[in-house]
Amino acid sequence: MAMISEMDKNSPFHPVVAFVEKRDPLFRIHGLKGSSAAYVLSQIARQVQYPLVVVTADEEQAERFFQELLFFVGPGQEVIHYPSWDLKPFEKISPPSEVMGQRWTVRNRLLADPCPRVIVASLAAVLSRVPPREVLRRFSFSLLPEQEFMREELITRLEGMGYS
Repeated sequence: MAMISEMDKNSPFHPVVAFVEKRDPLFRIHGLKGSSAAYVLSQIARQVQYPLVVVTADEEQAERFFQELLFFVGPGQEVIHYPSWDLKPFEKISPPSEVMGQRWTVRNRLLADPCPRVIVASLAAVLSRVPPREVLRRFSFSLLPEQEFMREELITRLEGMGYS
């Protein structure tokens, strides 16, 4: 657990940071207007050493909060948006491939490098079922333009993922 420095104890955010450092499950701050919540969170994120997750009521609020956080965060701080599928239950269409890619990218980054960052997601995005972590670890890989990949190895990987 990261220790709060003496200088940080004089910060107006000290009580909130101390609460977060203790990893208590819930802390509420009332009366914040406009983008002040994003500002407060950006200040807290600078002082803690693990990921923070912000869950909003809907996707529109998540996107807005994400943009506000991007404005306030300092260099070296990473803010990630975990989008929802943006589909109604039982719709017979697939989610956009861009959204699928963003969701897999976020999950992959969290598994590969749990460095301090802020993840912003809507409640719908958080509640969406996803494959277990082991599936991501076992079957995901990256292909980049101009990257050489052995044909047989690629075929084996793709068949292992269910392609025929």
